[in-house]
Amino acid sequence: AALGIPMLCGTDAGVRDTPFEDTWREVVCLVRGGLTNLEAIRAISLNSAIALGQENEVGRIAPGAWADFVVLERSPLDDVAAYETPTGVFLGGKAVPPPGDRRFGR
Repeated sequence: AALGIPMLCGTDAGVRDTPFEDTWREVVCLVRGGLTNLEAIRAISLNSAIALGQENEVGRIAPGAWADFVVLERSPLDDVAAYETPTGVFLGGKAVPPPGDRRFGR
């Protein structure tokens, strides 16, 4: 980031021993590696969308954008580990059970 190269968050999720719900750990590692919380948040959202040429469709909350987002009890600007325990998860604008939520039979 210091050289002006945007940081991105990627994942091997879906492969053995790498579940999607552990992607939040990468954000924590980005901060431990020297990024600010805001830089790490942008790495998992807007920067990745820009790198894929999809910044008008994903990576942000706006009318017409694909609505994948999480609802958190704490601000990730204060502590990116807040992503560990989302209270709400939305994919394509529809609520889905948060990882580990047993209220929905998962």
